[in-house]
This record gives sequence, C-alpha cells and structure tokens, in this order.
Amino acid sequence: MHNPVLALDLRLSSRRGRFFSLRLLYTLWLALLVAVLGCLWCEWPIALPSNWTRSALIEAFFQIFIYQHFLLLIFAVPAFFCGAITEEKEQGTLILLMSTETSSWGVIGGKIISRLLQVMTLALVGLPLFCLVGKYFNLLTWQTVLAFVGLSLAVAFGLGGFSLWQSTRAAETRIAAIRVYFSVSVLTALGITWYHLAVPFLICVFWRHPPICQGLAAFQKALLVFDPVSILEPAWNPTDPEGMRQSLLLCAAFSVTGLVFVIWSALILRRAALETLEAPYPRNALGPRREPVPEDEPICWREHLRRRHWPHWIAAGVLAIAATEAHHQVLHTENHWLLTPIWAAAGALLSLPVIVRAAGCITSERNQRTWESVLSTPFEGWQLVIEKRWGVLRRYSPYFVAFVIPALIVPCFLSWRAMIWALAMLVLWSMVVFYMVSTGVWCSAYSRSSWRSVVATMARGYGFFVAVLTIVALTHLALICMFAPIISFIVTWTGSEEWAEDALLVIGVAGCCYLACRLYQAAETQIWMAQAWIETHERYGRSFTRSLSRALKKVQAQHQGQGTEMAPSVPGHRDADPAPDHLPISPAHQAAP
Repeated sequence: MHNPVLALDLRLSSRRGRFFSLRLLYTLWLALLVAVLGCLWCEWPIALPSNWTRSALIEAFFQIFIYQHFLLLIFAVPAFFCGAITEEKEQGTLILLMSTETSSWGVIGGKIISRLLQVMTLALVGLPLFCLVGKYFNLLTWQTVLAFVGLSLAVAFGLGGFSLWQSTRAAETRIAAIRVYFSVSVLTALGITWYHLAVPFLICVFWRHPPICQGLAAFQKALLVFDPVSILEPAWNPTDPEGMRQSLLLCAAFSVTGLVFVIWSALILRRAALETLEAPYPRNALGPRREPVPEDEPICWREHLRRRHWPHWIAAGVLAIAATEAHHQVLHTENHWLLTPIWAAAGALLSLPVIVRAAGCITSERNQRTWESVLSTPFEGWQLVIEKRWGVLRRYSPYFVAFVIPALIVPCFLSWRAMIWALAMLVLWSMVVFYMVSTGVWCSAYSRSSWRSVVATMARGYGFFVAVLTIVALTHLALICMFAPIISFIVTWTGSEEWAEDALLVIGVAGCCYLACRLYQAAETQIWMAQAWIETHERYGRSFTRSLSRALKKVQAQHQGQGTEMAPSVPGHRDADPAPDHLPISPAHQAAP
C-alpha cells in the first residue's frame, strides 16, 4: 500500500487474536438477544403482558438493538483510537516516525483509517441480523439501512477524531482515554438533564411568556437529533423525507467535527513528537503541595497521587446532585425496582475511568522506565499488586462516596423494601468496581502497552460480568417459572400481593449476593495471576536469571581450573560482575527440573 503507516497497522491488527475474540463475544450476545426475542414471540416460558402486541415487541427489539449498537461505538472507539499516537510515544518510535519521509498528514490519515476499519469491523457484526429481522417483518427499507450505516460511520469518525486529538496531546494512553470518556459522559449528562429537567422547569417558570416557551420547546426538540432511535424511526417510512434529512444533517455534523479534530491533530503532531524528547511531566509551579509519603504503603500513595484536586471535587459534586435528583424522581413513582437502572448507569459511568486507570498502573511504569526500580524494592509481588489496586480505588473514592450517600439515604423515605434493595445493589456495585480494578491490574501486568491493556480489560471485565449476569438472569427466569403457580396460590389464598413482592425481593437479593461472591472470587484470581506473572516473568525472569547464569559460569570455571587463578576480568564486561553470595530462589524455580 502507498501509506506505510496504514499498511503496518492493518498487518499488526490482523495478527492479534483479541479482535476475533471481541467479534465472537458480540456475536454470542446478539444470538442471546435473538433467543430472548424468539421466546417472547412464542410466549414461552412466560406470556406477554396484556398491553403488549407482537408489533410492539419487534419495535422494542429494534430500539434496544440501535441503542446498544451506538453504545458499543461509544465504548469501543476511544479504546481503539486513544492509543494510536500515545503508543508510539510510549515506545519511543514517534520521533523516529516523524524523521522519515512520511508527513504528519500521512501518519494521522493512516492511523485513523486503520482504526476506523477495526472499529467498524466489530460494530457492523450485527448488521446482517438487523437487515434479516427487519426485512422479515417488513420494517426496513434501503433508506433505513443506508441511514444506519452512514450514521454509524459518522459517529465513529467524529468520536475517533476527537480521541485521536486527545491521543496526540496526552503523554499516556490512559490519560487520553479518561479525557475522552469524561467529556462524552459530561456532554451526555448535560443533554439528558437539559431535556428532562431544565427545559420543563424553565417552561413552568416562563409560562406567561409564550415566545420564550416556544423557543425552549423548539430547542428541546432539537436535542432529539442526537437520539439515534428518533433519527432512524422516520427513515422506516420511505415516503417521509424528514428522517433522511435529519440523518444527513447529523452525519454531516459528526463528520465535520471529526475532520476538524483530525486536521488539528496533524498540525500539532510534529510539536508533540518534539515534546517527547523533553520531560514527560513538566513541573507545575502552581500545583498543589504533595502530601508526605507513608512508610507502610508508598506504592498505594504513588498510585492515588493527584496533581489537581479541584476538578475531582467539582465532578464529585455534580455527580452527587445528579444522583440525588435521579433518586428523587423514583420517590414519585414509589417503585423501588426503578433503583436498578440508576445503579447500572452509575456502574457503567464510574467503571470507565477506573478501568482506564487500572489498565495503565503497571504499563505506565514500564514506559517511564521506573518499573525496574519498583521491582528492586523489598516489596513482594503480592504487595505490589494489592497496593496498586487500592491506590486506584482511593484515587476515585470521592466519586464513589458522592453517589453512594444519596443512593442510600433517599430510599429510606420510600419503603423498607427499597432500603434492602439499595443495600443489595450496593454490594453488587462494589464488587463490580472491585473486579474491574483487579482485571485492569492483571491485564496491565502482562500487556506490552497501555492501549492493549485497556482493550483487554474492557473485553475481559465487561464480558465476564455480562456472561455471569446472563446466567443469573436465566436462572431467575427458571425459578420464577417454577414457583409462579405456588406464589399465585399463596396470593389468592391470603388475598394480599405483598407475598409476591417479598418473594421477588428475596430472589433478587440472593442473586445479587451470589453474583457479588462470584465477582470477588474472580477478582482475587486475577490478582493472584498478576502476582504470579510479576514474580515469574518480571522480577525473577529478568534479574534473577542473569545472576544465576553468571554464578553457574563462575562455578563451572572453578571446577575446570581446579584451584587455579581465574582470568582477569575485563572492565565493563557483564560476566565480570561478582556473583551474589545468596541467591533467592522462587517457588517456581525450585519446582523446575
């Protein structure tokens, strides 16, 4: 190919089996959705509600598919694009790449095309299912498919351009990923808050001024342009040109945004390459004064050390306000089961920065050439990984506290069932974050770069959680089908429906506790694997093996010389180093033949 950067990226991506695993996992998830749709269509093992029809079921399936497709793009695009330039910086090859005949435009163009092909290969796995089910039920036309593919490409290009720009500016992959995920989360939260809370409140305040209310209503309607379902639903009707026009406008907006960031990245790439020759973290004279290093846990202190405190406290305050308002809306409905999507949204939002931070806790040490110094300390491998994990958790503890406090206080005003369900969700939510951090430490231990560690952590963490959650959901469905006649008989006999609510609550709490236990066991397994990898491949695999080989050579020379004097050592030669008197042998080397 004419672009060497594009050819190299495509060749390297074709050799990695991780992309095939991601596509296989997404295919299995789509197969599970089709199986659930078939069971609901056949009304087995449970029947549809009375207010539902089969046409409404198909429309709900398409809405779920569209939302999960674009949610996958939001998760996958930064994971693929944020390491495009920072990986070259971490390996020290960016300055060498810029010294070749390839221009900045060629480097940026090759990177974004190769990563865009990888993301779309993963995201468009569900396109055949989308077309097959839609054509079978006569819901899709060629305009819908064209709008779906075009909007997917535009969103991936726009978000990918922003991620590439952050990758050019940042020094590490995890910093770029945290910035992208944080920006997307803040914009999404602001849009939802403005649409559902701010505009209705302002309309109630200015109800005496019709022009202001009309303007607010028009602006609220304009926000629906960023809803993929509201864009693609009018495209189902080929006689209505409104859907295609909105799709084209949204595609143009995302494409122009991505193009602006791509051009900006190409303009600052050479300057970013020259900055890699300088200190990666310049001293900030206005920065906060560091706290003293504790003697018992210096690794944990180093991991949770923050340069700026005020952005974290501002973000934690916004999160506390949003969590309080969300739980306040649940109070009006008096349905404690609505607490579940709030905890799920908080887990998905807060697990992203935790994953990115944990996935770079060891790879960043290797990139900064400080990992060998950490391994030379008297700390054992188990202490290193444990303190790394607790350091990441302590770094983001303000966010956890800001969400948990209103999430536990507000349900107390609802009912005692809401309190029990909130405590069960707290246990499950804590174990999810605990497992994600442990998975990030394990992936960071064996990965060669931060970008690979982030992708592997997201695939392993979310994949394992979704698999276990699917098994628990199917088990609960089977239990409900088995005990539904008994519960209905008890309700009919006692004349009260509280038995059914209590039975569902007991089943839900038991499922949360079981899932939390499984996640805790899996987290400890991941930490044990990280410790074993560090002890085998990092500490003893590097320094111990070299020292042992030098000692064996010296013993062999003594036996061959039989007491004669050794040859004079050559200054600067590695074999001339004196062998240590005591060589610590790991259990893995003791068991070796």
